[in-house]
Amino acid sequence: MWFEPNADKRVGVDTDAARLVTASALARAIMRKIKATRWSEVLESGVPEPIHLTAAQIRLLDEHGSVLAYLGPKSKILACPECGRWMIAAGTMPKKCSSSLDCAAELIKMVDFKLAKVPPDLDL
Repeated sequence: MWFEPNADKRVGVDTDAARLVTASALARAIMRKIKATRWSEVLESGVPEPIHLTAAQIRLLDEHGSVLAYLGPKSKILACPECGRWMIAAGTMPKKCSSSLDCAAELIKMVDFKLAKVPPDLDL
């Protein structure tokens, strides 16, 4: 089984903020599939055999591992494309960045990955 993003809802820009949000969505999809409550549980047990990740997906998860450690089953990571700051939300998610007084950009929000029958054609 493979994971791929919901194509119609993915952010079309390749920024650090978009990559972080994509990594968190992929991590949460893996956590849900193996019923883990923390990303550390996935790291300790490893990704089980029925789940396959592309090399690009593995690099993406490795690149953002320090932030993924904060991801829980009901939390979502949001990131600002302008100031680069990120935040964790559970429940209602803010629409605009509130990390500083100078930034009011629209946040990039997590959109869950879906299962795929073939490897996704992703260049992350």
